[in-house]
Amino acid sequence: MTTTQAGNRLGITDRAVRLAIQEGRLPATNVDGRWRITNEDIAHFTAAKKAA
Repeated sequence: MTTTQAGNRLGITDRAVRLAIQEGRLPATNVDGRWRITNEDIAHFTAAKKAA
């Protein structure tokens, strides 16, 4: 999914998603200059956020 889709799912902005990727808190793959985030990555990010 895109950063916008991930942001909508997480309830945060796409900018916040890109920042989390940059900081290494949200794994993502860069494909042709666009970030791609898996459902599994979203689940791990959510779990880590709840644990903190």
